[in-house]
Amino acid sequence: MDKDSISGSGMYGWHRLMKTAFGWSPTVDFLPAIPAAIALYLSLYFFGLVLYHCTELIVPKSIRGYVHDFIKTLIIVAYPFGHGILRKYHGEVGYMCGMVPVLFITTSTLKEGDGNPIAVWLQYFRRTIPLWKCLLKNFIQIVAGISAYHLGMYILGLELHPAYVERLKSYYNQFCDTDLHVTEYAGFLIECVAVVYDSWFWAQTFTRSPALDRLLKIINGGLLVVAGVHLTGMYLHPAMASGHTWGCGDTSKLTHVAIYWVGPMIGTWISIQIQKKISIGKPVTETPRSRTQNEGKRSKNETKKSQNGNTQGQGQKQANGTPRRRQYY
Repeated sequence: MDKDSISGSGMYGWHRLMKTAFGWSPTVDFLPAIPAAIALYLSLYFFGLVLYHCTELIVPKSIRGYVHDFIKTLIIVAYPFGHGILRKYHGEVGYMCGMVPVLFITTSTLKEGDGNPIAVWLQYFRRTIPLWKCLLKNFIQIVAGISAYHLGMYILGLELHPAYVERLKSYYNQFCDTDLHVTEYAGFLIECVAVVYDSWFWAQTFTRSPALDRLLKIINGGLLVVAGVHLTGMYLHPAMASGHTWGCGDTSKLTHVAIYWVGPMIGTWISIQIQKKISIGKPVTETPRSRTQNEGKRSKNETKKSQNGNTQGQGQKQANGTPRRRQYY
């Protein structure tokens, strides 16, 4: 029976792949939503993981950080193609069950690089990077966001699920809907305030375990998305918003920039000011076990440094004397 595939070949994309690679065709047309989303997540993750480790091996150190920015942003921005199908068929619970583990694993293994423009703005407003570097990293992230959209569409070309086929039809027809369902002023305020809270939350230390701390912050961000996805898309990620919705619907480009870029940028600055006044816990830079093991070495090092007239702490504080805070992804 001829199938309504995008390519018009009479076979869905993943059928052609199986036929070419293994010499057999699946007996079902599509996978259920959860396996289809998992297949997309794994494809994106391992693609990013390979690029990440290749970068570690062959890219010069002078530009390696920028390549890491691109790869990390690329993968994170492409994940919503999987989030969308889980939300559509399994609601917000399905979205959280997919988003939380995949983002936790990604940020735990792809540790280098900034995967979100907000992370770059936090560094700039804290005066840890100059303006030119902030702008360069943002440009790289914008390119990564646009690339992620097309990468996601390429993977959707496997046509694992009917929802992917419909999304591809919209893509080839150059049609997309806006995620802005409130007024411009309300959208600006929502995205700005959400970034204020989320950035502040990421700067806090809730447990002694960095992994558990990161997990709590990812869950918190997911709940924010659930609360506002029907209003503005609640991206909390300017490059992601542009990669997925630039030029979509009746949202003008100026409105898009104001809501998804200017609003979060202002929110980041406000969050920095709040962090100076309100904080929870103290920065944790090592586990209790490693602290005990290194206590003797640290005492010796501090003695040597004091003899040399160096009173700077052992990486516990930044140059301006403020404690280090955990990195926004």
